[in-house]
Order: sequence, then structure tokens, then C-alpha cells
Amino acid sequence: MYRENEKDFRECVSCGFHDEMRFKQNTRELDTRVNVVEEQVAEETQVLILDPNVSSNKH
Repeated sequence: MYRENEKDFRECVSCGFHDEMRFKQNTRELDTRVNVVEEQVAEETQVLILDPNVSSNKH
């Protein structure tokens, strides 16, 4: 696949097939742990509060 004069083309080097791509492919990026927005990570993070002053019978 290559671009020439603002047009996208695809070409097969084996058989010589050549075609202009007349439409834009609407592909969305897959969600991974790398491309997640920081606000979304903060939203999904569960906060646990541990109270060290809880009376306990275990010493």
C-alpha cells in the first residue's frame, strides 16, 4: 500500500495487480493497557483504605 497525490493505492508485487482505494477504512484502535486514557484508569481503580488502628485480638 502506498500514497501518491493524496490517493491511496494497493499493488501486488507478485502478479502486478494495481488498484486505487476509493474509500477510507474506518478502523478503530484496539483498547490495550497502553493506550487507555489516564482519567479512565483513575475511574476504574478501586481504592482500599486500611485502618491500622482497628482493635484486634491477634498480636
